[in-house]
Amino acid sequence: MRRKEKHIQTMLDSEKKRNEISNKNRQMAMELSKKADIQEGNWDGALDKMTLAIAKQLSISRCGIWTYFPDEKKLSCDKLFDNSHKKFDTEADCYGKDFPGYFEAITREEIIMAKDAHTHMATRELTEKYLVPNGMQSMLIVPFFNEGKITGTICCENQEQKEWTEEDVEFLKACSDLVTLTYNNRRIKTTLDKLSDDQETMQTIIDNIPRAVFWKGRDLKFQGCNRIFAQVAGLKSFHDLVGRTDYDMPSKEHGDAYPADDLAVMNSRKARLDLEEKNVNNEGKVSWVLTSKVPVTNKHGEVVAVLGMFEDITERKLREADITSKLQELEQLKKMLEKRTN
Repeated sequence: MRRKEKHIQTMLDSEKKRNEISNKNRQMAMELSKKADIQEGNWDGALDKMTLAIAKQLSISRCGIWTYFPDEKKLSCDKLFDNSHKKFDTEADCYGKDFPGYFEAITREEIIMAKDAHTHMATRELTEKYLVPNGMQSMLIVPFFNEGKITGTICCENQEQKEWTEEDVEFLKACSDLVTLTYNNRRIKTTLDKLSDDQETMQTIIDNIPRAVFWKGRDLKFQGCNRIFAQVAGLKSFHDLVGRTDYDMPSKEHGDAYPADDLAVMNSRKARLDLEEKNVNNEGKVSWVLTSKVPVTNKHGEVVAVLGMFEDITERKLREADITSKLQELEQLKKMLEKRTN
């Protein structure tokens, strides 16, 4: 009985620790998502913040972000933070002809968890030219994507062998999404600098943002959206949305709350970021979304609209609920055993 109680306590402590780490990682990812450099697509500044945050959050020696060039079979290091020396740096380009096994793993979009990078199948050929010169023993590599294709990798390195965890991987996946967001925002920003105010071109760009986007005028009527938002609303295109209000949408039960929130953003001129809300799609299915809204001004500084963006976080909410349920069950079982042993 005592052994069972000790085992349950160990499981409980382990689950609590993992939950605490996951919460800290989510908090860090959320803080990163609010950074202006990431939101505005300032590539160099955004990578500074992300590589530094990842290296410190995971307590590792180095973190680098590499862009993949498939035509050249090359990985190019855009940014590397050396946590040991507290400085930013870059690495020489890495070519597939020199490391075919490593590149094969990368192009298969694998997550590489190499406690001993010198012996791991995917990284062992890096030993002579990369790992030994840099004094690295362990690597964790997670890809990031754009338009469904691998665009690069986040590469974590450590001078000592490190047992990488599921929490480490989940954190890097969240950071991978932020790299993709920055990548898209940079592309959009570059495109907007070159293009005129062409509505069709603007709509094409907005449709390629990997989150649901919408905007409303001062009269709280929808003026437009992207492809993802239209799909959630059960519409064929943004043309079918223009002129509607929240009372005309599948989420009409929130017809009072949503407009009130939009007005508050426009009247206060302050953005509301990462607000968790329930959402109802065109099939009546309830989900959880993370919503952000910002006021839109014209050239005279007048607020003329509100721009909103949301992403589905239902899976995360379900995972959190499952963790909470497990902890409660373990707590109850522990109390039952304590009563029997007393």
